[in-house]
Amino acid sequence: MGVHQSTPPAGVNQFDLFYGIGLGESIDIGVRLSRKGNDQSLSSSAGTVTTDIENYTSEYEVEGGVVLKDIGLDISMALGFPNYRNVSNLPGGDSGIEDDGAFYLTVQGGYNLELDDISKLRITGYLGTFNNNSKRVDKGSSAKRDESLLALNALVTYDTKVTETTTLYLATGIAYTSYAAELKNDVPATGKEESSRLLIPIIGAVEAEVTPEWTARVGASVENFAIYSYRKDEIVGTSSNEYSTTSPMDVGLNIGLGYAPIEAVDIDLAVRQGNLFAGNNLLDGFSSKITGTYRF
Repeated sequence: MGVHQSTPPAGVNQFDLFYGIGLGESIDIGVRLSRKGNDQSLSSSAGTVTTDIENYTSEYEVEGGVVLKDIGLDISMALGFPNYRNVSNLPGGDSGIEDDGAFYLTVQGGYNLELDDISKLRITGYLGTFNNNSKRVDKGSSAKRDESLLALNALVTYDTKVTETTTLYLATGIAYTSYAAELKNDVPATGKEESSRLLIPIIGAVEAEVTPEWTARVGASVENFAIYSYRKDEIVGTSSNEYSTTSPMDVGLNIGLGYAPIEAVDIDLAVRQGNLFAGNNLLDGFSSKITGTYRF
């Protein structure tokens, strides 16, 4: 929709600052400050004309959280402020887009409940609102684009020891997203777009300790009762289209391996279904995600 004729570069993580402290034996609190940035600005010349292109993204995020050990509850909240600009400095004036009060806010938490010596229940929730508002910087233009996304997820996970070395995981919940966009002050190219989606996933997984150093995992998921609605008013004119569908089940498969050669080191390898069956070769599949952790 009109005002987004170009896209600023995606942010790249530049630093994270953490601070945590325990308040007694039952409460831990922590804060985090992070910055992402990416600058792809450049200058180009054609004869006697030089064009400067400002193309950058920067983003600051602050997050705070608390863990209440006695009741098994943890909660955190994050607030972020993206700043971006993609503008060409042309002889006739600037042309491009920049942010117009973009921000996001997320809240997430979890509750752990010990059922018995071998079983426990974990309930997790996530709420996020993202506002990616932008405006044109062209001379004489007041065109704006307001975008908003609401995401709500809730998941209940049950795990139990089947044997001393094997754990069974079962999970279900809901995942809801709502998106809206509106282009303003760009006559006649004005319009609105709205969509929403509701998923009810069902997940099962097994984790087995093969040796003291190696752990194998396999899991399957079903996205059930997927409801999707969409409405769009044409950018030019007054026509619109609207529909609501129920999607068929979407089944996914994941496998993984964990390696812990010493207590302070963990290496995890995850293989997703798309990589496993659509990769050009086995290496493509097994390179889907590798994570290494060192604790000190």
